Parts: sequence; structure tokens; C-alpha cells
Amino acid sequence: GGNATAVIDGESGRLVPAQDPAALATAVIALLSDDQLRAKYSKRGYELFQEKFNADKMVAQYEKLYLRQL
Repeated sequence: GGNATAVIDGESGRLVPAQDPAALATAVIALLSDDQLRAKYSKRGYELFQEKFNADKMVAQYEKLYLRQL
């Protein structure tokens, strides 16, 4: 779970190491200075959200979890 589930590094966003302000600053500066990169991450992030986290998929995952517990 967490950020690594929602973001594919370099495809739908950037993941940077925790407690690394220099890496975070570099990633933010890259996004601020590149319109195409922002558009790419935005488009792919939306696609991944629709694939992984849409309501039908989430209900099916909870149903599987529930049925395993019975």
C-alpha cells in the first residue's frame, strides 16, 4: 500500500526517499520546469487511478477479502 501503490516512479509521478529534502527539491523543480512531464504524470496517474481504485474494483477486492475471512 501507500505511495508506491498509487505512483509508478517515472511513469505517473516521482517517488523520493523519505527524509531526503534534496531529492524532493530536485523532483519538484523538475515538475515546475517541464510542462510535458507534468502532463504525462497527470494523464498516467489518472489512468492508473481508474485501473486500480475505481469503485467496482474496490468493491470486488473487499468482497474477496470478506469471503476469505468466512
